[in-house]
Amino acid sequence: MIRDHRWNGPPVDEGLFKIDEQIYVYRMPAVLVQLACTWDEIDIATVAMEMLGTYGLSDQLEQGWSVDLAPLVTYGELTSYIRAAEALGIRGAKRAGEALKLAVPGSNSPRETALALYLSYPRRRGGAELRGYVMNKTIELSGEQAQIAGQGRVKPDFLWEGKRVTVEYDSDLSHLNSLQKTKDERRRSALESVGYKSLVVTNGIAADEAALSALTTQLERWLGYRRKSLSERQAMLRSTLVRRLFG
Repeated sequence: MIRDHRWNGPPVDEGLFKIDEQIYVYRMPAVLVQLACTWDEIDIATVAMEMLGTYGLSDQLEQGWSVDLAPLVTYGELTSYIRAAEALGIRGAKRAGEALKLAVPGSNSPRETALALYLSYPRRRGGAELRGYVMNKTIELSGEQAQIAGQGRVKPDFLWEGKRVTVEYDSDLSHLNSLQKTKDERRRSALESVGYKSLVVTNGIAADEAALSALTTQLERWLGYRRKSLSERQAMLRSTLVRRLFG
């Protein structure tokens, strides 16, 4: 049985687009607010990052997704729509706005999205709360650094520009072969030669609470944070968050 639901939110330009025969989907800003009527903050933020990201489903690749695609929507479009919906008192708008604060544009894989949410999530609720990064932004290299890297530009997964700190997520699927490992090491060496510090997160580290907390502590030092140890409650919440994000 199909039930009709009347949507009272603000209209968007070119509201519906066709994805298959007799199947239409509303534009992403409205979809996010609609989902926020029933979903929790983590799920909403995850979908927001996927809307803002540069990856998508694919049946042609082993890992199941393609990369370096155009995002479905911009951060500005989501923000503008959510504000308009809030002004009209539309259900879900406020929750969508809170979740959007966790999202960062430019993720290029599902694992990058999960790590971004861990880095953005408030520390009192189990996250690392190390905001201020951009994702997959190009750094231009020249001369010796370009020779070391074997390319004239690199795009770290996570970049804190003012602190000259980068984090790379090396998933098992795309970073197991020796050729890729060599390429990754050359890229990091080039970044280090121009003053960047770099940390690497693997699937194993992300799924290991102790290893991830140790990496988080190192990242805090590099970014200039001085923090107390997690309270018992914060440690419990971090454990729950890590299991949810990384399995």
